[in-house]
Amino acid sequence: MAVALSTTNEFLLRDGSYLDTTAAFTITGWANQGATTPTGFRTYYNYGDGAGSDAYLYLGSDTNANNLRLAYWDGVDYVQTATAFSPVVGMYFYWAMRYDGASAFDFIINGLVLETLTVDLSAITFPTTDDSVGGSWVDFSFALIGVFQSHLTLTQITAQSQSQIPLSTALAFTPLAFAADLDDVTANGEDWGLSGTLTAATGPSLAAIGDYPYTTNPLFSAPPAASGVTVTPNAGSWANSAWVTLVATTDAAWILTGLVVRPDNTNANEQFEIDVGVGAAASEVVVTTFRGTFLTTTTASPGILPAPIPLDNIGVGVRVAVRMRKQNASTNTWTVGAQYYKKPLVGNLLTSAKPQKSYPSSATDVLLTAGATAWASSTYTELVESTATAIVLVGMVIDILSLNSGWEVDLAIGTAGNEVVIQTVRAYHTGIQATDGPNFVPFRRPCDSIPAASRIAARTRSQIAIGTRQMYVALVYLEKPL
Repeated sequence: MAVALSTTNEFLLRDGSYLDTTAAFTITGWANQGATTPTGFRTYYNYGDGAGSDAYLYLGSDTNANNLRLAYWDGVDYVQTATAFSPVVGMYFYWAMRYDGASAFDFIINGLVLETLTVDLSAITFPTTDDSVGGSWVDFSFALIGVFQSHLTLTQITAQSQSQIPLSTALAFTPLAFAADLDDVTANGEDWGLSGTLTAATGPSLAAIGDYPYTTNPLFSAPPAASGVTVTPNAGSWANSAWVTLVATTDAAWILTGLVVRPDNTNANEQFEIDVGVGAAASEVVVTTFRGTFLTTTTASPGILPAPIPLDNIGVGVRVAVRMRKQNASTNTWTVGAQYYKKPLVGNLLTSAKPQKSYPSSATDVLLTAGATAWASSTYTELVESTATAIVLVGMVIDILSLNSGWEVDLAIGTAGNEVVIQTVRAYHTGIQATDGPNFVPFRRPCDSIPAASRIAARTRSQIAIGTRQMYVALVYLEKPL
């Protein structure tokens, strides 16, 4: 799994060339933690002295810890990132180690810089050099490794994670399989050597940028061939209902794509959230949350609540349950079903183990002010004072109380008076409220423009001026890294 070099200060690469460590470089790759949780001290990626006495760079774990850190050893001092990344069993993630050619050595997971080490690699020599992947982490699988001679930007790293084609000059770029399949790297062979036969897909389909997301997996419903499970809301405003079993035991790991909801038979404005949880009764853990609004619930349709980024965090052999909470006091029953794919997933589909969350959470949608005249922008209304982390917006709930009218709503970040629009959402309301719901507008292209500590505000415009009672909104998002 490694090859010794006599040349110092250089990386051996697939095409037989070398990369001087005094120059900028980026090494990236897809990896997936298998069905077991690794223990012990593990080396994930190593460049340098595999014996550990001379200088090396590596990604690895703490002893008996399921985490990843970036580190270097210059022959005298050992330095590692204080920040660790904890992979989830069965989840693919994209990693990168990036050096700017001067002093910044970045540890990157899924396009987010977790930490930067300060080191001058030109001062480090590698008298005995190895370049290896996997080490003893046999319970990890590897989909792709790339080595680039340039310092990629975060945008380039994120884009590269979606492509099998190098997006900039790559000195090495190749699909890999399990660590056990990696034979060696040689200057003469000018390629990765693989042994064995792949029996199953080991990683995400990394199709070229622009390919439409797809999968060849069939879509399933839960419960199958049934109306859904009956959930009785709590009479208290935004108070949780009891958990109701959706599936007693999953027969495969799930990729959850959404819910189908049929509300009670009342004519009330129902703002609501539905949690999906896993675990035994009384020990449920929330894995994601859906949010919506029904302006009327008499004959509302179609009741579909999609997950724009499907959830990959429901394992095999687990109980799946749902519960709900809503704004109003009616305890008439609701019906809830789910749709999902079974793993392994074949195709080109972005998923995440992170739960959907909402602003506001377990509270009434935010009322936006109205423009003074038709198509005049209103003043901004603050939705979020400061985001706790960087987030990806996947959709919003738009609750329009008006007659036939077209609307736009601008989402912006920045301090009051300095807002910068990051997304404009267009909507139309017919005024026929009996066929309305659940008023969730999924973003076909999720919005990744909101860093940590951002203030989020919104303003609206309409083809009619109807005073202040015009639009209520809520945001649905995932925290980064996905």
